[in-house]
Parts: sequence; structure tokens; C-alpha cells
Amino acid sequence: MKTIIKSLASKYLVNVLMIAAFGISAATGLIKPGGEHRERRPDFRSEQVTQAKEISTAGISAENLKNITVNTSARSEKTNENIHIYFGLFWLALMLFHVIQHWNWFKKMFSVEHITKNKLLSVTMIVFVLMAISGIIIWTEVLPRGFINFKEIHEVTGQLLLALMLIHVFQRVKWYFTVPAKIFKRKTILA
Repeated sequence: MKTIIKSLASKYLVNVLMIAAFGISAATGLIKPGGEHRERRPDFRSEQVTQAKEISTAGISAENLKNITVNTSARSEKTNENIHIYFGLFWLALMLFHVIQHWNWFKKMFSVEHITKNKLLSVTMIVFVLMAISGIIIWTEVLPRGFINFKEIHEVTGQLLLALMLIHVFQRVKWYFTVPAKIFKRKTILA
């Protein structure tokens, strides 16, 4: 008899939750709250200057508006960073659960034959491990900041992993649509 951990419904639920958690973590890691890309520097836009001029006539100086905008942006970015961390940790926990569910496959993973047969999946696993380790090092600050640029490693591997995960999910898209029918079909037979 299958355990709950290795049941089809459990595998499906873990996969769907992993997609959602990874998507949220990736989105909050790549995009700033204002919709800007992460790598851009915050700048003082012309719209803000126009707003500053309008508000300055109401008693708030342009400099105070800039400070308010920067402080609000910093708070929003910190919240975004926390969301990224929490969903990243949730996704990591789901990945560990996923490994347990597919343990027999992972045991074979370290053979040369298996690696050559599953090149894309092997690369995805390596990139995932690098991204997870670099993220944990950044979060816990275990190593000094100037030692190695773990933030850059985390960003590059995160972007690469996003592409690899999209390919991984796309290759299994049929599974995501056929499994719910199998799960609900079993429940109606049992009822």
C-alpha cells in the first residue's frame, strides 16, 4: 500500500505548491515593488519632480518628498525581500519533500549512465543546489560579504533556474492536466 507521502495526490499537491512558491519567490527576487527590474538603481524620475513641485506649493518641499519616496520604497523593498526569503524557504522545504517522494530516482542520480540520460535535469539540480546554498549564505551571513559575491551567484543561478524550471514544468505539462482526473476518478470509484 502506498504511503500518503508517495501517493499521486500528494505528489501533485507538492508539485503545484512548488510551482506557486517558486513563482512568487522568483517574482519578488527579480522585480522591485514599483515594477522595476531589480538591477536598476533607484532614480528620481521626472514624474516625481513634477509631483514634488505640485506638493511643494502645498507646504512640502521637493527634498522632503524625495525622502518620503525613498523611505517608502525602502520599506516596500524590505517587505518584498522578506516575501522572497519566506517563499524561498517554503520552496526549499517543498523541494526536500519532493526529494523524499522521489528518493529511488535520486539514489540513481549519481551514476554516470543516469546523468548522461538526464542531462537537463542534472544541470537543473546543480543550479538549484548552487542557488539554494548561495541564498542561505546571504540570508544567514555565515561568510563575510567580501569573501565571494554570493549575491551575484544567487542572482545568476536564480535566473538560470527560472528558465530551467519553466522547461521542466513545460515538459511535464500533460502530467499536470491528467493527474487531477486520475485522482478524482479514484475517489468516485471508492465512494
